[in-house]
Amino acid sequence: MIPQQDILELLNQAQKSLPEEKRRPFIERATSRIGSFLQENQNALIGGALGWLLGEALDNVPIVKHLTGDHASTLGAALGAWVGHSKDKEEAVKRAGVARIVDEELQNARRS
Repeated sequence: MIPQQDILELLNQAQKSLPEEKRRPFIERATSRIGSFLQENQNALIGGALGWLLGEALDNVPIVKHLTGDHASTLGAALGAWVGHSKDKEEAVKRAGVARIVDEELQNARRS
């Protein structure tokens, strides 16, 4: 998960390269899109965070730490994010299906 402070710093640095009059619209559009992106990929973010926490706990077990080279948290985050992304993708397919049905029915209603 990207810390909020990192996102704010990135946006702040990016806006400095723009003329003054373009900064506010840039920030508004960028924060809106970032918010949507993070919400759409919420399971991946949660899965990554939970995987990282589990990996950190496992890194405290001596045999696991020896086997993973103290990288269980990284492996856990990657695996959790992958599982979460799979769930996000399934939900996106369902949302697209619902949107398609609504669109088709809207078109049918306009024709009748």
